Amino acid sequence: MYSLVAAATPPAGEGGVWWDGTGYRLVPAGARLGAKGRRVRRCMVEPVIKAGFLHQDEYGEGVATADGHAMLAIWRHHRADLAEPWAARHEPETLPPLPGGHEAARRRGTARQRLVELERQAAQSRAEFLRRREDAEQQHRAEVEAARQRRAAKPPSRPSASAPSGPAPERTST
Repeated sequence: MYSLVAAATPPAGEGGVWWDGTGYRLVPAGARLGAKGRRVRRCMVEPVIKAGFLHQDEYGEGVATADGHAMLAIWRHHRADLAEPWAARHEPETLPPLPGGHEAARRRGTARQRLVELERQAAQSRAEFLRRREDAEQQHRAEVEAARQRRAAKPPSRPSASAPSGPAPERTST
């Protein structure tokens, strides 16, 4: 990772990282003029770009960002203490951005915008739910009232001839 960012920060014409149409190429600083460079796996370069340490320009060349320069300055100062962040067999899929860097601030801003949008959608959904619940309650009250009115308007039913009209006679046992 550090070598990728370092290769993208040399003086003009002294190496770099670029996309050649089929893959990424890395030419270290001090390489002979016109060197093609060595191929670098996409899974090594793209996390560095997504973390905001490199930016790919319109020509496919990897250019170090302000966060990349800051990370490289820290690495150069503490080179003995910092090893490469992962072994070749254990390559990460993503890298965290530089804490307090431009990419971290951009991601925080994007997250804030997303949160505001989600809160707006939640408020809208809640209002729609409350409106529908109120409509359903009004419809239910109207149906209950209509049923009550139908029962009140219906004449009382007459007792049938086969049913006894009074209290049942008491049985006496003898």
